[in-house]
Amino acid sequence: MTYAMNELLSFSVNLLSAAQAWGGAATLLLFAFSFIAVHAVKLASKGYLLYKEEEKKKADEKTPVGKKNDENERESEREKPQDAQPAPAPVYYLVEKKRVRKKPPEYAEPRRVRFDDEGR
Repeated sequence: MTYAMNELLSFSVNLLSAAQAWGGAATLLLFAFSFIAVHAVKLASKGYLLYKEEEKKKADEKTPVGKKNDENERESEREKPQDAQPAPAPVYYLVEKKRVRKKPPEYAEPRRVRFDDEGR
């Protein structure tokens, strides 16, 4: 146990070491370990989802044919409304196009603005 703790301590010291070679090697090892761990978790979750889908397909195949037909008939009865009303006609909205004002051909001469304080 003591040996493992010493190795972990020396590894963490190498990350911060002044010797660039050991620090770089330790950083690369840490990156590789993190990369592998993250992708292993991602692949495991995808595999688990695929496994669940396969189990569901197998369970569907094992059900007797008669049960499937009964379930399909029940679903079709639920989908049919008892009092079928015709669908309402679509409503169309008419929208007027906005009219663009014409720009004046020329601008007037600028006017001088006078303030009360200018006269003093």
